[in-house]
Amino acid sequence: MAVTTVESTQYAQVYSTNPPTLQRPGDWGGSLKVAYFSQTATGAGDTGSTITLAKIPPGKCRLLLQSSVIQSTMSGDVDLGWGAYTNVDGTAVDADADGLVDGQTLSTGTLANFTSVAALVATGGTKLFDSKEGVDIKLMFQGAGVASSDVTSGYLVYVQL
Repeated sequence: MAVTTVESTQYAQVYSTNPPTLQRPGDWGGSLKVAYFSQTATGAGDTGSTITLAKIPPGKCRLLLQSSVIQSTMSGDVDLGWGAYTNVDGTAVDADADGLVDGQTLSTGTLANFTSVAALVATGGTKLFDSKEGVDIKLMFQGAGVASSDVTSGYLVYVQL
């Protein structure tokens, strides 16, 4: 097999083409934003119980799942998705309870990075939102649900364009 030397699409557009193509901040040189969340359950919740963790701001935002962290005193599987929202162009986007993470297992008291769904692997475990009013990011409990006084905390990392 031969040794190859290649450039990423973004690198080539900035440094190897003339004139260069400027990159969007979320793709090249953007600033990270963090949305911290913490929630203590005030009662037991069955399978399908949800926590709205944070709202990603309006406009273009790229959520970086594998840089985001969750910790919970519960042990079990969770999904991560979004609530319904409107794109900047006015089209409605349906809620998707497991559009980001589907069935990730949490162990009591252990920090974990979110493991993205297969559909996001091509983007490095990221999701680009382009919303009019922002996007609610929601965590849903599978299996045993959540017990009274369970604490779920962590943070979501995103780049706002």
